[in-house]
Amino acid sequence: MELYPGQVIHDIGQESFGILIRRVSSHELLESAIETSPFTVDELSVWQMSVFEIYAWEIVWSKGGHSVYSEDGLLNLIKCGSFVVVGSS
Repeated sequence: MELYPGQVIHDIGQESFGILIRRVSSHELLESAIETSPFTVDELSVWQMSVFEIYAWEIVWSKGGHSVYSEDGLLNLIKCGSFVVVGSS
């Protein structure tokens, strides 16, 4: 299943709807942290951290919440029926 920004999901347990805002990669977060960090990071460490890239989704919920789920975790919640993608076949 492909997820994309703007997609709506329904959290069955919380009876809340969420909108996928953006997909963030661990590499993107790493680059941002390096730019703002007062510590130096060598190139090998950056390469090692970027090799194991994962993705996360930022979600805003109808009941006034904001959360971040790993992409694999979110897909698992959809597969087990805890979350339902709204308007998808």
